[in-house]
Amino acid sequence: MSQIIPTYPIFEGSQVLTSDQLNQLSAYLDQQNRLTRSKLIGIGIVCGLQIQPFPDGLKISKGLGITSEGFLIQIGTDFIGTHYRRYVIPEGVSYRPFESPNGLGVLVQDVELWEMLSEKPVDETGVKKLNNPTAFLTDKYVLLFIEIFDRDLKSCLGNACDDKGKDRIFSLRRLLVSQTDLDLILTRSANVSGSFSGAPNLKTFRLKKPLFSPADLESNQLQAFVKHYQDTILETIKPEFWENLKRGYSVFEPILGKSFGFNNPFDQAAIISKIAQVQISLNALAADIKGVQYLWDFFKELALAWEEFVEAGLSLWYSCPTDPSLFPLHMLLGKARPETENAEEFYKYRRGFVQPPIFNEQKLLKDVTAQRYRRLVLMIETLELEILNNPRPAEFPVKITPSKEKQGVLGQRSIPYYYNLKSKGTLGSWFSLEKTWMDAENKHLWSADRQEILSYDNQPDVPNPNGTFLESPLNYDLEAYPFLRIEGHLDQEIDQAKDEVEKLIRQFNLPIHLETLHLDAGGLLDVEHCGWNDLQEEYLHHRLQLIGLIRDIKEIINFLQEMNKKFIEKGRNELFEPELEKQVLEYFEEFNVWVESLNECLKDLIWEKFQTGYKKVLQTLLDILLIRMKLLDKIDFSKQDPDQDLELYNGLLTRVSPILYRILDLFYFTKIQRLYLSYLKRTEKLQNSRKFSEYLKQNPGLVHEAGVYRGGTFFLLYLQTTGKVIGDLSLAGSACTCDCDDPCRDSKWDILPPFARPDFAIAFRNKQIRIEVMINDRSPVERKYRVEPSSDRSVNGGEVKQDEDKSAFLYIPPKDFLGDDSFTYLLTDEESGLVDEGRVTIWVKNPESKTCYTAEILTCWGETNVNETLERRRISRENMTFEQRVQVLLNSLATSKGFTLDEIRSSVLEGNEERKQLLTCLGMNVENASRDQMEKTILDYQNSNCGVIETPSPAECTSRRVTGSVRDNKGNPIPAAAVIIKGTTIGTQTDLNGKFVINFPNPGVELTVAVVGFRQVVRRICSESTVTIVLNPLAIREIVVVGVKPVTLDKTILSEILAVKGVKIENLANITKDELIKLATEGKEEISFKPEELGGLKSDTLKLIAGTKSISVRSTDTKAILIGRILGN
Repeated sequence: MSQIIPTYPIFEGSQVLTSDQLNQLSAYLDQQNRLTRSKLIGIGIVCGLQIQPFPDGLKISKGLGITSEGFLIQIGTDFIGTHYRRYVIPEGVSYRPFESPNGLGVLVQDVELWEMLSEKPVDETGVKKLNNPTAFLTDKYVLLFIEIFDRDLKSCLGNACDDKGKDRIFSLRRLLVSQTDLDLILTRSANVSGSFSGAPNLKTFRLKKPLFSPADLESNQLQAFVKHYQDTILETIKPEFWENLKRGYSVFEPILGKSFGFNNPFDQAAIISKIAQVQISLNALAADIKGVQYLWDFFKELALAWEEFVEAGLSLWYSCPTDPSLFPLHMLLGKARPETENAEEFYKYRRGFVQPPIFNEQKLLKDVTAQRYRRLVLMIETLELEILNNPRPAEFPVKITPSKEKQGVLGQRSIPYYYNLKSKGTLGSWFSLEKTWMDAENKHLWSADRQEILSYDNQPDVPNPNGTFLESPLNYDLEAYPFLRIEGHLDQEIDQAKDEVEKLIRQFNLPIHLETLHLDAGGLLDVEHCGWNDLQEEYLHHRLQLIGLIRDIKEIINFLQEMNKKFIEKGRNELFEPELEKQVLEYFEEFNVWVESLNECLKDLIWEKFQTGYKKVLQTLLDILLIRMKLLDKIDFSKQDPDQDLELYNGLLTRVSPILYRILDLFYFTKIQRLYLSYLKRTEKLQNSRKFSEYLKQNPGLVHEAGVYRGGTFFLLYLQTTGKVIGDLSLAGSACTCDCDDPCRDSKWDILPPFARPDFAIAFRNKQIRIEVMINDRSPVERKYRVEPSSDRSVNGGEVKQDEDKSAFLYIPPKDFLGDDSFTYLLTDEESGLVDEGRVTIWVKNPESKTCYTAEILTCWGETNVNETLERRRISRENMTFEQRVQVLLNSLATSKGFTLDEIRSSVLEGNEERKQLLTCLGMNVENASRDQMEKTILDYQNSNCGVIETPSPAECTSRRVTGSVRDNKGNPIPAAAVIIKGTTIGTQTDLNGKFVINFPNPGVELTVAVVGFRQVVRRICSESTVTIVLNPLAIREIVVVGVKPVTLDKTILSEILAVKGVKIENLANITKDELIKLATEGKEEISFKPEELGGLKSDTLKLIAGTKSISVRSTDTKAILIGRILGN
């Protein structure tokens, strides 16, 4: 139909009609009929003709279409294609879009076509099913083709020619073609002519949605969260995006030019600058783009605005009149597999219906197209990017705006708050963004009046109860507005933002729910009063039980103290000694401090304080059992192999103590521990339930929408570290916040520190032992612990080091030390990094084979004898119980290898009764033994049981004189220290520099070095000429203060004493003895001397002082020896 038939024949009576005349008339009428369709009605698919997937084939729905030549294509019933065969144009039929000239200039078909069949034909040559091969339809497109074939009638027979002529047969072929061949067919069809520069070929864009996985970094960390949104946007917003927007003006310049002064707005500085700013935000750090979710919203709206513009523009893409050669006999229906079809393929390969511009030249559609492009440009130019980069909550309070969000065209939605909706921009003077937001309507063809739009900016900061629907929409019925935009909360404090949103919800009875989620971990518990009431109730029960126990114990102590006072007042013996009372009160105070660490509320419990207090209680209990009651000292070791026995008992002690601890724990510690552990688990669960990544596990449908649908839940997303809102999310329906914890899941013991329980061990003097501390510290579940000593020295100077397997310690007692020693160590949970400090107490004793005496033997010997021996040995027994005095004497006897010859022959064992009593306590029958026999028996016992330090024999020693110095453990000199040859009265005293010189009567002697405040040392001298002797300071309780009763001293001696103390008496005759005593005693009962003060007194005065103390002296004693005797050395 390239040319209009301009004429048709007019017939007259008796006229002979020719075939040409009849054919011309027929062609004219047919053409006019088709012209009416194509030029006045339109071309393309009128209705139906949809391609739908069908098992093993496809379906074409019934429908109607008009080709560009005006041929009517109709499928009256749905066509279901199941088979196909190759299609070749029949002989005698020619169709230029399917053909091209060969070398001889003859048109031949050069596109490959296949015809679809609804059933298998009789002639099944070359027929296949549509799913053979399986992917046959994947890259195919469907077109309908009107095949016009003229079939000759029968030829004339004889003189009869009634059946001369031809039948024109119209056959509708349902064909398949590949995209390559279809593009070839399109190039052979004429392009649209008219006022446009060329085919649109404008691409539309769809933004992807940011997808979150709970385990990924973007669900847990702010910078990753922001970058995830930025990366999602950048997948679509590339240079190609901006180029398409710019080309939109060029394509539609005839109708857009006037709006922009015939200059492409995307070439103007305002748009170029704004695009550059937006691109910077798409690569900014989290601190510089705080509203990244709303930036994603902006591009989503911009892409939609562009899509709506392209759609309106394509509706204008027509030719007036339309070109008949576009698709004269065929109709494109689209892709054979429509589910894989994109927007570009849909518009290009499916012939949508095009109406001719018979109504006002489509002026309304032109205005819609122009307005949509103006809106697109204004959206970019009026974007207030600063609101997204650096929100100002003080200037933008929270507001809620009803909207027809996510449905219909963009113009039906409320305007977001990040646009300056009143601005007209700088590139045109038509309307503001607000008045350009909605599509043009018929009335806008003659009126400049434009409607105002619901928006954040059109509402006052404080809701007006009397405002119009535009000003206060929440006061009105919102049935037509299913969505509520919530804006203004970005970068606000979470509590303030939550309060403002909740206030609006309550004030306007809005059917939405509000929750909060935090992106990062840590921070305070949001729901600290929720979810653990049962634990608090049980905890309170156990706490009150403990408090009641403390009260009852305190009542008993108070009662006994009161009764003790009454006994004393009536002259009766005390119920208990002051020292015992003091110790009991100290023990009770430790128990009381432990109970006081139980705060009234479980959430206020400081676990480390509670555990440390309990540890001290355990330590005290076991100290009493094992140390004070000397249970460790009562263990017998075989003489045959004491080291092996020591390993056995230490191993048992290490392994039995956990059982004892478990039993003690059952009373209260385990119960409180279980409750507190449950509390920590629950609060952690509650806290994590409000964490975005954790909440996402149960609610994967969380999505950002800049608001929420009615009936849904709106979430404020914030950072715990700053307390500021960083975004928002929404979820359909009411969010569930009642997620229950599985009580049978594994306990998380790593949230509590390890418990380093007290350890105890026994060691022999000067012998190394191995202590396995980790056996005692194991928790009920398997944990990986690491131990290390807090110091390489014990409290009393012993050596502590780690064993090779790192789970035990090696302990070496201080040289010649006996008694209790201790050291601390750190127990670390390697998985959690939590640490606790433990203590190891060691009882250091002599091996049983070398033991001199026991506490039972000395107790049997009698308190009088023990006291006298301590006094003779110059050992203070002040403020000691009898048991403590026995222990001190045991230590002293262990050092001296039993009683000395001097003590046996001329002191505490000089008498027969004392000797007999001692031997009886040793279990020996001495009924008829002589005094000498008893002495020999004592010496034999000590020789067998007290041990002998192996030293060189005197014959091997050569030294008869030694020069030495006495220093403390810090290297400082010790003056006035007594240096005496053991077993003799030969001795000297150190000078102010701690130095001394002494001569020996024979080689191989032992020097005893002593001074108040330091431990006595015995040093054997064999061949040395110079020695340095180090004294260790005594604990404060061990320092003996020398006291002298002043009554027996005369005025001269008192004057001498005062001079030594630095008090000078000018005229002795004018002062009484009582006044001198008062000065010397400083108001006390006795005169106290320091060691250095004794050195300033005369020898006679020292002898007199010794006499007042019942200390035996000899006339040959030097001054140094006298001082040593007075000091107990």
